[in-house]
Amino acid sequence: MNLFSRIPKEPPPPTIVRVVCWGTRGTLPVPGAQTASFGGNTPAVEVILSDGRHLILDAGTGIRALGEATTWDPGAPIDIFLTHTHLAHVQGLPFFKPAHDPERVIRIYGPDADGTLANTLGVLAAPPFGTGAFQANVLAGPVEHGASWIDEGIEVIAFRARHPGEVYGYRVRAGGRSVAYFPDNEIVGGTYPVPADWYDALVEFVRGADLLIHDAQLTLDEYPEHRGRGHSAMHHALSLAQDAGVARLVLFHHAPWRSDRDLIGLARDLRHDAAAAGSDLEVVAAQEMAQYWLSGEDVRLSWRGR
Repeated sequence: MNLFSRIPKEPPPPTIVRVVCWGTRGTLPVPGAQTASFGGNTPAVEVILSDGRHLILDAGTGIRALGEATTWDPGAPIDIFLTHTHLAHVQGLPFFKPAHDPERVIRIYGPDADGTLANTLGVLAAPPFGTGAFQANVLAGPVEHGASWIDEGIEVIAFRARHPGEVYGYRVRAGGRSVAYFPDNEIVGGTYPVPADWYDALVEFVRGADLLIHDAQLTLDEYPEHRGRGHSAMHHALSLAQDAGVARLVLFHHAPWRSDRDLIGLARDLRHDAAAAGSDLEVVAAQEMAQYWLSGEDVRLSWRGR
């Protein structure tokens, strides 16, 4: 069943109103005093449309709070787009409240080259990892490079990322606004099954996005030790954002060892480097519960506790 190829319905297209980060940390959860501000939960991002629909990008531990806090239309399915099934990006699913509602339909899209996506999702819920099967009707749909999911004025497009295994980034488009999401992506270094012109294609894929949420786990000094593990240095993400002419870069997938104080300083330094290069690019570090407003003509950032 190919859920990642839907027939578009009549406009008007909805506008992306908000993008909310519920989990920003890479690799594993790291709760504690040193990560309380920018967050210790693993990736989960919510895209909220002006017509009340929600899309979810990844299902790390951040999706638990998302499931508790969000008001869901009882008659509408919930759509979740997984970049891949490494544990940090799916470990929140057993604790996602709607997954235990027998009246709910949840459509989960993700890499499925070997046909095991549905089985992987089932294993997460079953013992010894979970307490039992999902009560909701969970449907799994495959993702492929270049494939589009279109539904009532919103489009989600997949792009193969450079990371171990089959991994994708996404671009969400609606109402003339767009968000590009690449939480695990090694822009330079490593060896991956992608074409020689991959970077040029990536630049075109994210070009002009209102918001680029990108893997920035490492510093340039740290990167050589981690080369080939599927993650980018912050300056690699900055170069991509500048080459693609995006409006705002959100540094994402923070390293487990990175404290709030570290992130404040590193983001400040990156903004300085962008300005020194003559760029007006906005650069921020992703923070749990940060909201990025993309409605109408107004594009702004709203921060919890800032």
